[in-house]
Amino acid sequence: MNKKSLFVILLALFYVNSTSLAESIALKNKQQANKTSSNLYRNIKLRKDDGAIYIDLFLARSRDGYETDSMQICVSAEKCAKDDWTLIGGADYFNTSLYSEVNTTKLDGNNIYTAFNLCQISNAGGEVSMGGQCLTITGQNENKKFVYNSYLGRASKCRPDSMCWQKLAKERVSFISRFLKEYKIKISEQSK
Repeated sequence: MNKKSLFVILLALFYVNSTSLAESIALKNKQQANKTSSNLYRNIKLRKDDGAIYIDLFLARSRDGYETDSMQICVSAEKCAKDDWTLIGGADYFNTSLYSEVNTTKLDGNNIYTAFNLCQISNAGGEVSMGGQCLTITGQNENKKFVYNSYLGRASKCRPDSMCWQKLAKERVSFISRFLKEYKIKISEQSK
């Protein structure tokens, strides 16, 4: 076998190996999404940037122009002490007229705060309005601050304080709890 043939074989093996690794990571994230979110999300993508982890949670099906929900986790004490992160993790985060009344619940012994807010939606014609109902959850877990934003549905469906939104809010809080437990190791690795 000549050097040229050997190089081509090694190059092909490298390509197959790196593609397989990427596919393996994507499959593992998809399996984790199914494990932690039942039928809410189809995939999860994590990326790190300067002391924070940004997470895209791909919805099982697109709704009213929304493809993803999002979560941000501050993992370094330095990052958590500056910018917008100083308000995240506490009820003061919701001190604007954009949010409804703040609710406090316990998550693994820590207080988390939830509030509803109107958000943009788009129709089939591409027109945008503030007709969506969203939920924001913020809190701290093991010295890490997080904020989670989720699209719930059209605001005309029911009032923010009614049972239909409360049920969806409880599902999201349950998801956050499972997600943070399930991804604890991965988040710790990303924070290094």
